[in-house]
Amino acid sequence: MPEPGARRRGCSPDGMVFLHRLLLIVAGYVLAVITATLGMTGADIVENFSARPLDWRGISAILLTYGTLIATYALPPVAVAIVTAEWCAIRSLAAHLLAGTIAGVISTGTFGRFWPAVLNPLGIPPQRLSSLLPIVFAGIAAAFVYWLVAGRKAGNWR
Repeated sequence: MPEPGARRRGCSPDGMVFLHRLLLIVAGYVLAVITATLGMTGADIVENFSARPLDWRGISAILLTYGTLIATYALPPVAVAIVTAEWCAIRSLAAHLLAGTIAGVISTGTFGRFWPAVLNPLGIPPQRLSSLLPIVFAGIAAAFVYWLVAGRKAGNWR
C-alpha cells in the first residue's frame, strides 16, 4: 500500500488538465475558423449572387478558399490573443470579442493584398469598405464561438 504523501507514477493530474485545456483551445480555434468561413461565404453570397442563380461549385470553391485563408492568416493574431487570455486568465466575453475584432482587422491587412488572385476565385471585383466589414464581423462571430468552447475557462489549467 502506498504512503499517503507518495507520488504516483504515470501522468500527473496537472498534465492531464493542461492536455485537456490544449485540446479545448484547438477545438475552439477550429470551430471559430468554421464559423468565420461560413460568415464570409454567406456575406459573399448575399453580396454577389443575389442577382443570378447560385453556382454550388463556386460556393464550394469560396468555402475552401476562405477556410484556408482564414485558418492561415488569422492564426498569428489569434495565437497572441489566445496565449494572452490563457496566461492572464482573461475570461471576459467583451475581451474575446475585442480580440476577434482586432484579429479580423489584422487579417484583412495580411491577406487583403492577395484579394484579386487568391481570395476572389470567381473574378468578382472587390469592394472597398464593404469587404472589410464581413471580415470584422466574421472575426467577432469566431471570437464568440471560441469563447463558448474554450474562452470561458481561460487560465483554468493553472
